[in-house]
Amino acid sequence: MWGSGGLHSVPMLPRCIGTLLAAAVAGGGVPAQEHVTAPTLESLLVEALADSDWQVRGDAASLLGVFGTSEHARHLQAVLDDERAEVWKQAWMAHLALRPAEIDGAIARITNGETWSDVSLLSRLLVPLVRSQHAPSLVAAFDRARSTHGQYALLLLLAHLDADLPAPVVAYTRACTTWEQILNASVLLPLLPDAPEHRERVTGWLEHTIPDVRHRCAAWLQRHGVAGAAIAQHLIPDFVERQVYDAESVLAEQALGAEWLRTSKAEVLAAAGKARVVLIAEKHGAKAIPDLVAACGAASMQGSERGKVAFGYEAPVHFALTHVKPRAEALGLVLIPLEPAEPLPSLRARDAAINANIRTWLDWSPDHKMVALYGARHVLGEGHVDHAGAVRILTVWPAHGLLPHLRAETLANGRLTADEDRWFVHRTQRNTFFVICDDLTWYSPSRGASLDRPDREVGALAAWLAARLRK
Repeated sequence: MWGSGGLHSVPMLPRCIGTLLAAAVAGGGVPAQEHVTAPTLESLLVEALADSDWQVRGDAASLLGVFGTSEHARHLQAVLDDERAEVWKQAWMAHLALRPAEIDGAIARITNGETWSDVSLLSRLLVPLVRSQHAPSLVAAFDRARSTHGQYALLLLLAHLDADLPAPVVAYTRACTTWEQILNASVLLPLLPDAPEHRERVTGWLEHTIPDVRHRCAAWLQRHGVAGAAIAQHLIPDFVERQVYDAESVLAEQALGAEWLRTSKAEVLAAAGKARVVLIAEKHGAKAIPDLVAACGAASMQGSERGKVAFGYEAPVHFALTHVKPRAEALGLVLIPLEPAEPLPSLRARDAAINANIRTWLDWSPDHKMVALYGARHVLGEGHVDHAGAVRILTVWPAHGLLPHLRAETLANGRLTADEDRWFVHRTQRNTFFVICDDLTWYSPSRGASLDRPDREVGALAAWLAARLRK
């Protein structure tokens, strides 16, 4: 993240929509009675947005943002200003996912925000969406902002654009003396003009304990002509801010569009078996992921000599080591950590190491293959983890355009009843697949079921749908 502490604590992701996403796929539901037209999931979600239960409203907004299209964004207008913060935050996440060009309302909400909780999520969501043409609007919003939290959030976006608004940043940096204040101020350095006073202050910040802060300070000093080994030693090669890196993944998600078509497990595994590299993108902790990795590993092993198919994994992640690695080892896959157990200092360096280790394995012979499991942000994004001809299997939201494939009956059940209802292929990127997993890999495992926490809560929307369908 760009900072930490009270001012820069990013709020929790939207409440897990419980078991409701897990089974919301066509094919497992209760058939409608004869001569009775069952309501569609889309119509029920629109109805749910007006329900008195805020959890139902929020969950419905989340589902529209995950599986809908830009056409569904109009239904979210009713909850963008919901009285419950949990609801309007989910609604804005959905709206910006479905209509990323429509950001004026989000900027206005930041302008009117009074607490960091009011503005931090929107600031993070807008990072991949703002462009240079938005700078005047952001500057004007800064002048109207009702709180220092809103002003700081707007400055973060302006710093991302490398815009020109020096006066408030000069005042802010002058006031920063504590560890947390300097951390938060370091992200705004692209807006700080050059002056002897600022050079002296930023040079002093090189003693900060966080490497990212020292890098930002050294980069600012070099940018303004201060050179030397004492400065260069603090630079992190190929450094990229976490939110910029995540924004690259968001743009890649948006580029996929609503282009998903139904396919079969057999087709996905056939593609995995033919590919030299299979990249599985996930959120750690999902119960379905070990099964998916094992299935892809078995497909890759067919027709291959033992010792020529590897499982590449994210060494710093406990989940990969504890739950997936033993399954891969039992299949006879060669286990290869794709980066050091101690994370490298730069996300770019991590991706470079991962790509290099994949290439090293493949270079042994034309018959060498690899199934790699990595976080979705690494697998999606220009310049991230990739290999020419790789099969990508995504398990992380969003998957826009899948709403017509989903049924309210199975959503209310809380379980997928047919394995064949999970599998989708991209219309134009034929080596890119999306797999819906039972345990909601698109949300934090701490909020739903996982291998480490098997209990599952009944989601508010799932219960609401079940009651609605019984009428």
